[in-house]
Amino acid sequence: MIQKHTIALGLAFILATSAFGMDNFHFYRPPFFGITFGEPRLVEPYLTSVDIAFGGGSTKKSRGGCCQPCTALLNLHGPFNFQLLGSNVPGKDPRSQEDIALVELARTVGRDCFFGYVQYCGKFKLFETQILFTQNFRNGLFTQIGLPIRHMALCNVGFEDLTPRNCPCPCRDTRTWQSFLALYDKILAHYNLNVDGFKKTNIGDLSWIIGWGSNYQDMRVLDYVDLDFKLGMVFPTGKKQNVNSAFDIPSGYGGHLGFGASFDFAVGVYNWLTFGGYGGAIAFTDKTRDIRMKTDIRQNGFIKLAKGCATVEKGTIWYAGAFGKLDHIAEGFSLLAGYSFCAQQKDMLHPENTHYFNPTAANCDLTLQGWDMHTLHLLADYDCARALHRFSPRVGIFANINMGGEHVFKLHMAGGTFGFDISYEY
Repeated sequence: MIQKHTIALGLAFILATSAFGMDNFHFYRPPFFGITFGEPRLVEPYLTSVDIAFGGGSTKKSRGGCCQPCTALLNLHGPFNFQLLGSNVPGKDPRSQEDIALVELARTVGRDCFFGYVQYCGKFKLFETQILFTQNFRNGLFTQIGLPIRHMALCNVGFEDLTPRNCPCPCRDTRTWQSFLALYDKILAHYNLNVDGFKKTNIGDLSWIIGWGSNYQDMRVLDYVDLDFKLGMVFPTGKKQNVNSAFDIPSGYGGHLGFGASFDFAVGVYNWLTFGGYGGAIAFTDKTRDIRMKTDIRQNGFIKLAKGCATVEKGTIWYAGAFGKLDHIAEGFSLLAGYSFCAQQKDMLHPENTHYFNPTAANCDLTLQGWDMHTLHLLADYDCARALHRFSPRVGIFANINMGGEHVFKLHMAGGTFGFDISYEY
């Protein structure tokens, strides 16, 4: 009996962290291992788990498209086309010097030489804490509630003029371009748009998951085969994006209700080696809200002057990966290395006022085109499980390394984990 429960407790602590909520996939940072995906849940009846993971990082770089493996932070969708910033923007006042500057700049006959283009730079900082409560029931069923808390800051925001200096007109010294630059701050104020940085702390989106798992050990060759399947919802409890702040980032999924499904599996051999994999998806409901939209197919970048109401179809998130673990190689000490790939599909906009907002132009926007990311996960943990002890804590450290991707911040994260299990069966 003692040996049986010693094995059960040992399996409980092969986790560096338990499977957390689904608010885990974002373009601005790599996902946490063990949050949404990871090692399967131990299905000991009525086992209670509390887990906390925390970590942070900072970066000045992004990964752009296939032709821009590394670029300035806010240039992840390519240079901003300011020459056509005011093109087709509704409600321009012919008596306003700001709108006159926009009209004259758009009428300037340009060349294929980056006239009116700029590159925005900045520094992004993130510190995140993930909190999870997990409760097992009988017959392999369990439920989880997870909530992230994020502190985000964007600072040192500014742009570099990419307009050539020495080329046939138009160039950097062209009158219409210089007039626009002189009035740039007033133009932004005229359209109630802020391009400064931010600093904020908010909760993310609350996740509720129901899962079923199985831990099968009655085999001669393998130590065990574990698997679980999870269904869940992501509730829009996070702060939404400020539509009047060009570079603002929502603390969750932007007000969209999400529905997710996932699986995890693991195979143990030699009493110390574990291999596993995982995969899943999160789909979102539509959301109608005010949003900044493109008014010309040639515009590019986060800065858009026109604002209107539109229904947003948020793209589905997909993820998959695998891991290997040296399990309890020195008493309670374990090492894990894993890989994950995650991607979000394209968002779609359906403007309410199609007279002012052409749906083709609004959706021909690289900021809506989705993103993908490759991540290397490295974890080390130590569990304090003891036979016949109901309360068993564990601690760990981790690094999540962004190895590649498109249209994502090039941010690496490091941090720690703490958790405990309370067992009720002996």
